[in-house]
Amino acid sequence: MPEAPRKGGWLVRTGPANAAPPIFDTDPATLLSAFDEIARGTPRTRVLFESPAEGRVTYVTRSAWLGFPDYTSVKAVPEAGGAALMIWARQRFGVADMGVNRKRVETWMAALEERLPRRGAPT
Repeated sequence: MPEAPRKGGWLVRTGPANAAPPIFDTDPATLLSAFDEIARGTPRTRVLFESPAEGRVTYVTRSAWLGFPDYTSVKAVPEAGGAALMIWARQRFGVADMGVNRKRVETWMAALEERLPRRGAPT
């Protein structure tokens, strides 16, 4: 993952980032599995690389119009009594992505929050 957010992408992690990751009341493997189900259900998205032992997956999502690829790399980590996802979404070509990577990550995270409880959230 990069040292700091870059133009044209979206970085979610602890430390320098575009956004801090929410912490879920579950373990990293369960969190990554739920996220993976959401990502794989997204049109034009497929797995480019995965390492379940390391808790990592990289997806490629192609734009509807010209098929330009965007990469989203995800790592599930233990965090403060729960688990969090470190996410780096970026375009493969060009300089700017018109906000599509941010929107995709936020959509995926909203769907994830409907499936799994956040740590400290009322039940």
